[in-house]
Amino acid sequence: MATEQQQRTAKLDHEARHNQVLREGATSVAISAPLGLAAALLAQKHIKFFQRLSMPFKTFLVLMVPTATFFTVTDRAAMRWDREMSYKYSVTRKEDLAPVGPIIPHDEGISQMIHRYRYQIIGWGWLGTMGATLLYNYRRTDITRALKIINARMTAQTFALVGVAAIAGLAATAPETQKNDPYYDRIMRGN
Repeated sequence: MATEQQQRTAKLDHEARHNQVLREGATSVAISAPLGLAAALLAQKHIKFFQRLSMPFKTFLVLMVPTATFFTVTDRAAMRWDREMSYKYSVTRKEDLAPVGPIIPHDEGISQMIHRYRYQIIGWGWLGTMGATLLYNYRRTDITRALKIINARMTAQTFALVGVAAIAGLAATAPETQKNDPYYDRIMRGN
């Protein structure tokens, strides 16, 4: 009988999570869609580059804003809800959790920080390289727009490959560390 009640409670929790996540996503779309449309109308009026774009690409840009906002907000809401559920059903106690400290802990070296944030470094580096190369190439009048984009993509791709190789080299030279799960004894031995 207890398992039926637990299943019912879990199903209600799941439905409540689903509804809350969708509500937050719909709210974000209701806010971001008019803002994206207003930005596109302003760009159409004042920015020559935007005026020269084709209508399907402009439509894509306008629809991209609420779509990206919806997926970002719902993903964060789902992660927050999952965290709350894991606290609720976890074997750990809240007081055992480490407090959230600074972004770069004092006892963490640069190589450990690079290893921890490797995907963010590669992603933001690729994006920054792409943007910087596009800005540089935009001033050049001796090549076409297609070549400017290709050049920027190739430069950013080269940065990403060099970054992945550097991070792989750092990981290969890093000393192995033995990590112990602090909750293993509590779960397995009841300590």
